[in-house]
Amino acid sequence: MTAGRLVWGLGRLAVAGYCRAERVGHPRRDAPVLVVATHPNGLLDPPMIVATAGRTPRFLAKSTLFPMPLVGWFVRGAGAIPVYRRVDVGAGADASRNTGMFAAVDHALADGEAVCLFPEGTTHSRGTIDPLKTGAARIALSAASEGIPVRIVAVGLNFDRKAELRSAATIAYGRPFSPAPFVERFTADAHDAVSALTAEIASRLRDLVIEVEPVREAELVHALDRIYTAARHGGSDAASALARRQRLAERLLPALRRDRPEAYDALIGSLARYPRRLAR
Repeated sequence: MTAGRLVWGLGRLAVAGYCRAERVGHPRRDAPVLVVATHPNGLLDPPMIVATAGRTPRFLAKSTLFPMPLVGWFVRGAGAIPVYRRVDVGAGADASRNTGMFAAVDHALADGEAVCLFPEGTTHSRGTIDPLKTGAARIALSAASEGIPVRIVAVGLNFDRKAELRSAATIAYGRPFSPAPFVERFTADAHDAVSALTAEIASRLRDLVIEVEPVREAELVHALDRIYTAARHGGSDAASALARRQRLAERLLPALRRDRPEAYDALIGSLARYPRRLAR
C-alpha cells in the first residue's frame, strides 16, 4: 500500500468516526478541477473532501506543516504541495519559493488532476466566511492562461455541531465554472482580474454554507428546522435541509433582530431553557 492510500484510508476512517457526512451536489470526477472549500474544522477538512469528492485531489498545505514530526508525515504522504506564506516567514517560510508551487499546480492540472485549497487561509469557528486570499484566483488564471481547461468547484462544509461526536455534516458541492471569462482581463490587468475572480469564488462559497453566529443562532436554526421537519411528519433530503437552514439564517433571524427584537430574544431564551426543561 502506498503512503497516499494509507493516509487517505486513515482519513476516511476519521471522518466516519467523527461525523455523519452527507454530500449535496455532484463533484466533477474527471478533467482538471480546482476545488475551493471552506475551512471550519482544521485537519479533518481535507479527508472530508476526499471522502465525498469521488477522486483524491492534491492539497495545498502551508509549508510549516511539513517539518512537523507526525503532521509532516501525513501531508507528505498525501502528496500535498507546500505553500510558502508571508505570515510564516518567521517560521522559516520563503514566499519566493511559491514560483515552484504554481508550477507544481499547473503540472497537476495539466495532467487532469484535481487540486484543492482553502482560500480563507486558516481554519476558524466564526460562523461566516472570512475574506478570501487571492491564491485560488491566481492559480486558476495562471492555469487557464496556459490553455489548461481547468474548472473551479466551490465546496461548503457545514457541521451541525462541530464539537459533538457523530453529529451531522453536509458537504455541498457547487456547479463547476470556468475562469476563462477572466483571462483576457488577467492579461490586461492581473490585479483587477484576480480581485474579480476572488469575489466570484466568495459568492459561490456563500451559496453553499449556512452563515450564522456559531453558538446561539446556529443552535436556533437547527432547532427551528427540527420543529419544521417534525411538523411535516418526516425527514427531508440534505439539499432541502441545507436550503431551509440558509433561509432561516439569512432571512428570518436578521429580520427578527431588526424588526422584532423582543421576539428574537424570546426565541433565544426559549432555546436556552429547553434543555433544562427536557432534563427535568
